[in-house]
Amino acid sequence: DLPKVEFKYFKEWKRDERSEEWEHDEYSVVTQFYKYLKELIEKWRRKEMYIEVVGFNILRFDIPLLIQKGVEHRVGSLEELNSLWHNTFTRDYLQMALPLNNMRFKGLQLEYLAEMLREKGVNVPKPYGKGEEVKSLYENKKYDEIIKHLEADLRITRIIDLNWPRLFKPTP
Repeated sequence: DLPKVEFKYFKEWKRDERSEEWEHDEYSVVTQFYKYLKELIEKWRRKEMYIEVVGFNILRFDIPLLIQKGVEHRVGSLEELNSLWHNTFTRDYLQMALPLNNMRFKGLQLEYLAEMLREKGVNVPKPYGKGEEVKSLYENKKYDEIIKHLEADLRITRIIDLNWPRLFKPTP
């Protein structure tokens, strides 16, 4: 059995159950995401909670894409969104794992870290599909498959987050 892993992620987009179409377009998803993020940041500023954005390759992909889309959809200026992300605690396991891969990006994938933890006895779920399949899934409107893939990646990332120090200890 896999351990129960808790984390929060933005899941405010919805699909109309009667069709394959999404209720929200990109504009709605981006603006709702930034509203959600800003609410979390405000709670952090009031010391009601701690917020840290954790992911894999978020500094080179997710965050730049979110900044670009935020500017395109007039959520804020480039300067405002850069400042928002610059002042948000982030942990990017692609960057952090470079020492485990001879300081090389090539070959450094989420599954590589997951397998290292499995070798150390940590029960890490297998991924759901591959990242390179997402474009095809999107083009074929297989949105539920994309969500399953992303949720599996989030669970794996969270388990890596909780077990990060174990990656640097010798295997028994």
